[in-house]
Amino acid sequence: MQGSGQTALQMGHIPVENILDKLAGVRRPRKIFLHINNTNPMLNEASLQYRQVREAGWEIAEDGWQFNL
Repeated sequence: MQGSGQTALQMGHIPVENILDKLAGVRRPRKIFLHINNTNPMLNEASLQYRQVREAGWEIAEDGWQFNL
């Protein structure tokens, strides 16, 4: 199901597919998407986008997560 509202490009953001391609060589213990629009299909665990992100080795942050930097 497609999210409603503007696309990433229309909002001035880089589409996730492009980010996954550009960062495919990044090797880190954890790679986490932090800032995600609430209409982004990657937030739907049944979506193709969610599977693509997870299969590429990325996590999707959830409300309430805290990080020590």
